[in-house]
Amino acid sequence: MDDQKLNPDLYELSLNGANDTIREIAQQPLCWKQIPALLDKQNPALYRLIAEQLDHRDAVITFCGAGTSAYIGQILAATVQRFAKARVRAVATTDIVSRPDNYFSADSQGIVFAFGRSGNSPESIDTAEKVTQLAPNVEQINVTCNPNGELSQRQDGHVCLMPPPTHDSSFVMTSSFSTMLLFTYRLIARAAGQPSADLGPVIDCAERWCRQLLIHPAIASATGASRLVYLGSNTLYGAAREAALKALEMTAGQVVTLAETSLGFRHGPKSIVDNHTTVCLFVSNNAYTQRFDRDMVIELLENHQAKQIVAVANQKVCAELSAKYPDNELLHFITLPGNLDNVDDVLLAPLFVLVSQIIALSLAIRHDISPDNPCPTGEVNRVVQGVTLYEFKGAL
Repeated sequence: MDDQKLNPDLYELSLNGANDTIREIAQQPLCWKQIPALLDKQNPALYRLIAEQLDHRDAVITFCGAGTSAYIGQILAATVQRFAKARVRAVATTDIVSRPDNYFSADSQGIVFAFGRSGNSPESIDTAEKVTQLAPNVEQINVTCNPNGELSQRQDGHVCLMPPPTHDSSFVMTSSFSTMLLFTYRLIARAAGQPSADLGPVIDCAERWCRQLLIHPAIASATGASRLVYLGSNTLYGAAREAALKALEMTAGQVVTLAETSLGFRHGPKSIVDNHTTVCLFVSNNAYTQRFDRDMVIELLENHQAKQIVAVANQKVCAELSAKYPDNELLHFITLPGNLDNVDDVLLAPLFVLVSQIIALSLAIRHDISPDNPCPTGEVNRVVQGVTLYEFKGAL
């Protein structure tokens, strides 16, 4: 996609060490459009396997990855559990590697979904080997973006390869994250016989936001913050964690970030809020969960401590809050289009994270940091380095 046609402001930023990051943020709608064809190409045996394990009460469905890839699992787990008889969990590969027998044994049954952009991170490879070693009856499905990575080359599992552009060149994961998330949700939902979610409105919204958000008042105001908090409940907590990580990574730690749930925020983490803090809330579409998110927006407004509060929400929520707090200078809205009012939160997660990607990009440029390579001295790397792996011989 031509960055200049997408948004002239993005084109200008691409000249400032952000070319890969901008291209990969902007290409997300195009990548998502390829998901239906990818689903059609999957082996029918894979759908049968997933369906059988979802319906097996003794099975465990595990979503795993490290960093951004771990947050994909967090977003998926709560949603999939609603229609699965099996137990569904999200466990970071960094936890599995450090104590694999906490999660797997010879009696284990089920599926491990492993997410990896490059498929070469040491924890991803070691997790696959530990599952094979400790739980030979557990099936492995590797969802990855790199056809040459170790995850895609393994012979002990199934491989679902994402479109080539999703193997992001930038330091930060953007299109890889969102495409693996949407693909896996649709894969599992199809296997389970769940109603097919139409990605069209989600894609349309993403295309519009890629053109418009960089100059949105909420984004412009957020770039003045030195502290950035993302709140999301249940399914959207994983999205909040990914959002916070994006700003932390792209600014090389110059902006302090935090992720929490709306309810969890009061239990200590709210101490971070001062007059240099922007709080961004990903408001759930679930009517019950939404009440807790709205309560937190109201509480923050009435505390008068934050620099800015951004609510990313559907039209009804934005209209209600706008009517309650007309012309409030602290409160900004990024409003979902009306055709997404009843969409499940798992499909909103990539859109909410898209907002955070653009905020992080703007912050990086403001701090004169290249988001393509925010740590050129190598302390943090695109593919993790410096991990020493050890043979596991059982509990010590």
